[in-house]
Parts: sequence; C-alpha cells; structure tokens
Amino acid sequence: EEPVVEEEPVAVEEPVVEEEPEEEVPFEYRNALGSAESYIDFMGFSKQGLRDQLDYEGYSKKAIEYAVDNVDADWKEECVESAESYLDFMSFSERELRDQLDYEGYTQKQINYAIDKVYN
Repeated sequence: EEPVVEEEPVAVEEPVVEEEPEEEVPFEYRNALGSAESYIDFMGFSKQGLRDQLDYEGYSKKAIEYAVDNVDADWKEECVESAESYLDFMSFSERELRDQLDYEGYTQKQINYAIDKVYN
C-alpha cells in the first residue's frame, strides 16, 4: 500500500474590492420617500398626483423628485387601481373615465392600459 499524503489546503486570497461609501440620503428625502410609499400602498396615484400630494405636504422639489424616482410603483398598475376605484364609487362612461384619469395626471399610455384592463 502506498502511504496517503494529505495536502495542506491552499489559501486563496480574495481580491480586495474597495466599496464606495453609500451616498447619504438626506433625512427629508427619506421622509418624502416614506410618505410616497404609504400613499402608493393606500391607493392609486399618478406620478403627477404623487408630486402634488408631496408638494402639498411641504416637501422640497428635490425631495419630491427623489421620492417619485425611487418609490416602488408600477405606474400602469397605479392607473388601473385608480380606474377601479372610480368605478367602484360611480358609473363612468369610458370617455369620462379617460378624462378623469387624464386629469389625475396619468399618461395616455397608462390610461389606455387601464381602460383595457377594466373594460375588457
């Protein structure tokens, strides 16, 4: 029998990756984002509607844009949610619902998507 020779494990050095420090997000921006997330969770909002609501609350323009850009929202689905909400409370013709969603600040692409979802 041949003797068994155990080999020492070879240590592999991991390359050192210097992490960039996380950019500190200002307190107001984080609060605006928190408010935006709460609104989105509660009901349908268009980007413009969300901007208007955050502006009403007194957030700065930069904090509002940060919140709108970083909130986890599918704007087409937000439009569907708004359309369904309107139809739950009132009878709307398709044209009236389109006008209402347009007034709320949704894009035509978002409105078309929502109308297709709620009427088909």
